[in-house]
Amino acid sequence: MFPLLVGAQQYDWGRPSTDSTVFKLLSENHRWVKEIQPVTEVYPVDETRPFAELWIGTHPSLPSFVVRSSLCSLDQVLLEHSSSLRNGAEKLRSTTPLPFLLKVLSIQKSLSVQAHPDLTLAQQLHQNNPTHYPDDNHKPEMAVALSVCEVLYGFRKLEEIESTLLKYEEVREACGLEAVEQFLTKIGTSSNEEKRLLLKNLVSSLLEQTQEVISNCIARLLPKMKALSSNSDQKDDVKYANILLRLYDQHGMDSGVILSLFLNFFTLEPGEALFIAANEPHAYVSGELVEIMACSDNVVRAGLTPKYKDVPTLLKMLSFQESDLSFVKFSGKIVEDGVVCYTPPVEEFELELIHVRSFKKFQARSTCLMLCLSGNGKINCNSPKEGFHNLSLKEGSCICLLEGCECVVENADSHDLFYCLAHIRNRRDAQ
Repeated sequence: MFPLLVGAQQYDWGRPSTDSTVFKLLSENHRWVKEIQPVTEVYPVDETRPFAELWIGTHPSLPSFVVRSSLCSLDQVLLEHSSSLRNGAEKLRSTTPLPFLLKVLSIQKSLSVQAHPDLTLAQQLHQNNPTHYPDDNHKPEMAVALSVCEVLYGFRKLEEIESTLLKYEEVREACGLEAVEQFLTKIGTSSNEEKRLLLKNLVSSLLEQTQEVISNCIARLLPKMKALSSNSDQKDDVKYANILLRLYDQHGMDSGVILSLFLNFFTLEPGEALFIAANEPHAYVSGELVEIMACSDNVVRAGLTPKYKDVPTLLKMLSFQESDLSFVKFSGKIVEDGVVCYTPPVEEFELELIHVRSFKKFQARSTCLMLCLSGNGKINCNSPKEGFHNLSLKEGSCICLLEGCECVVENADSHDLFYCLAHIRNRRDAQ
C-alpha cells in the first residue's frame, strides 16, 4: 500500500479555511505525510483563499503523489504495477491506470449550471478545444452528502415549468415571447419528442437572450421574489423564490439565475447519494460531500460562473427530458455492519463509506483509494508488493491499495474510525 500526498483546488465557490472540510483534510494530510517521511517537500497553500475540492487520483490537472524518499506520481507507480490493476471483468477504457477520480467538495456558493459530455462528445470536444476540455474521457459522477447539501438537477415537470411561465411575465420576457407562446400553446397536445423540442427551444431562447433583457427581467423579478419568500403559503413558490434570490446575490444578472426556476431544487441528507449522468444540467448549491467520477475534468458550462461558457455545445447535448429524481437520488446499501456501499450504473467506480468500531478485515477487489474522514487508528497490509505494510490512520490519511491486498483496519479511539473506500465497481454489486 502507498501513502499519498494530495492537493486541493481553491475555486471561488469553496469555503473559507475556517469552515472547510477540504482544508481540514488537506492540512491533516500534509501533517500525516511529514510524519511518514519528514523530508517530504509539501507545497504551501494560501489560507486566505477558499478551499473547494480535494482531489485524489491520477488526473494530470492535480495528480496525487506516492510518499517515498522522493515523491513519485501515483500514475507512475500504478503503471509500474499495471499487471495488478484489473481482473478480466474490469478491462475499462481509461487514459490512466486508475479509471476514477475521488474528491471531497466544500461548497459555500453555487457551482456553475453545467453538464458532462458522453464519451463520444468528450472525444470530439477534446480534439477541437483541448484548452477548455483537457481530456477525452466522459465524466459520469456520483456524490454522497457529508452534510445537508442543496442541489439543482435536471428539468422539472413540464407542467411546473408551464406554471412558472404563466406566473411571471419577467420569465416569459427573458425566454422570448415567441418561444414561450409555442411552449404554452403546444405542450399539452404534443408527443414526447415534440415536448423535448419545445423545452429545448425555450431554454435556448433564454440562454441566447441579450444581457440587457436578462438584467432588466431579473431586476423586475427581485421585488416579487422577496415578497414571495416571506409571504407566500405555497412551499414551492417560497423555495424557488429563495434560491433565485440567493443565486442573484452570488452571481448577479446571470441567465442561470432565471434558468434555476426550470430545474429541480432539492436537498441531500447526510448519507444520501446522487448519480449524475451525461447530458443532464446540474449545479451543487451548498454543503459538503464526497464525489467520485470517471477520471475526467470535462465540464460544459452555461451559467452562474465567470469561467468559460459553451452555450452552443450545452444546448446540443442536453437531454431536455423531465428528471425523475427517484432514479438519481438514492441511499446506499448496507452490505455489512458499518459498511454502506454506493453502486452507480457505470463500470468505472463504486464507493463505500465505512465506520469501524474495533477492527475490520477486507481484501482489495481492485485498485482502491482510501481516505480517512475522521478518527484515529492504523491499517496493516500483508501484500508482498512494494510499499508500506503498516500505516497510521487519522483525518486526512490517504492510501492507495493494490488489488489483492489483504488489510486489517483497527480503531484506536472511543469514537468510530470513519473512512471512504473508492474502487472499480464489482459486477456482482450491480445485480
